[in-house]
Amino acid sequence: MATTADAPQVASTDFTGDLRTLLPARPPSTVEAGLDGAVGDTIGADAAAAMYTNSDPTMASLAFARLGFRQAVYTAWTDRTAGVTVTVGLFQFADFHGAFVFSGGVQRTYEESPDADRGAMLERIFEARWYASKPLGDATYLATAYSKGSIAVWIRMVGRTDLPKLTRLAEEQYVRLP
Repeated sequence: MATTADAPQVASTDFTGDLRTLLPARPPSTVEAGLDGAVGDTIGADAAAAMYTNSDPTMASLAFARLGFRQAVYTAWTDRTAGVTVTVGLFQFADFHGAFVFSGGVQRTYEESPDADRGAMLERIFEARWYASKPLGDATYLATAYSKGSIAVWIRMVGRTDLPKLTRLAEEQYVRLP
């Protein structure tokens, strides 16, 4: 008779290291772009909520708590030659469900934005979508959101954006995740 002790064990995909080690390196020809002092620092739910949303940060913090938020980290850089600023945010949750729900919420935010112009799936990343804005003066934004395991990823480019570069950065970030 089989027992639960005989059942195959599923390896945990929970990341227990320093979340900053999963961020991409800033390209050498760029300069760091500030995000209210949070670039490169691991931040908690309140700081992440305040940076992520234009809505009430307290409500966003409560939503993060319900999803099992653990920590977040950002990096951002500006390529003055290309005329673009890139932001990469990693959000760690207690499990894959929290990360998946969060990344879906980010996607819905872009889908419902009055500035949204178009979007589609990123072919090589499960459930990843990219979004582009209508021209905003001389600039547009491109963004993507997806999750892998317990980590959600949000990447945004603002300025003279380039979809192949966003796609490549998203794919490289996906490979970096456990």
